[in-house]
Amino acid sequence: MSKLIDKFCEMTRITPQPMGFRTSRAAASKPKPLLVTCFSDMETLDKVAEATSGADAVLLTRINSSIRSVRKIGGALKDIPWGVSLPDTGRKDLKPIIEAGCDFLTFTLGSPALSVPQDEDDESRVGRILQLESSFDVNLLRVVNELPVDAVYIADEPKADFLTWHHEMLLQRFGLIVAKPLLLRTPDNLSEEELRLLWEVGMDGLVVECGPRLAKLRKTIDELSLPARKRRRAEALVPLVRETPEPEIEEEEEEEPE
Repeated sequence: MSKLIDKFCEMTRITPQPMGFRTSRAAASKPKPLLVTCFSDMETLDKVAEATSGADAVLLTRINSSIRSVRKIGGALKDIPWGVSLPDTGRKDLKPIIEAGCDFLTFTLGSPALSVPQDEDDESRVGRILQLESSFDVNLLRVVNELPVDAVYIADEPKADFLTWHHEMLLQRFGLIVAKPLLLRTPDNLSEEELRLLWEVGMDGLVVECGPRLAKLRKTIDELSLPARKRRRAEALVPLVRETPEPEIEEEEEEEPE
């Protein structure tokens, strides 16, 4: 199982409340969005560990470099799960990358379906993350739950007006329809209010560009007090059953004897 996907699974597990008057450990470790950092500069291998310190996972957005460079980055990251972004066209031999320690793969709708490993056992299987735009067609969005993917990455390029009402509505739609963990590409200077809002609409992970603001964002997330989400995804929908009124039986009036 992918370490990153396993972390998402941990977020949804409920720890039972201890009996007695002791403080609940579960209350002290409430789930918070995971922090994934993008890394594309393959030349600064000696600074990888330092630049990604505090991240829950690392996404390599460019793998045109040699497999040797990818292996060096994997070695530098040590215990941090890392993955790669697959190109939109052509099939790439992923075996050397997976053997180098790749934990998850992100791919777009334009990536060949057979380029992503399908039939691996649970112990060694890499995480499969589908990359979409926030404006993705709502009718097709419902089909995502049936695809053999572990999570969804909303990869819009962050804009100056990052959270508009329209953008919030699009993200809320993902949160209500998609029953898989959701990652969102965001700027690295999010405020506490923006983090709370993204959590409420259902974002489970944030993907930011690797940079000097990463440590500050990590601290903000760790110190954040997050509210409970308004609605849980993938709730069982109970069909509405209307009671059919029983037909009234008219009682026959007894005839009075003459």
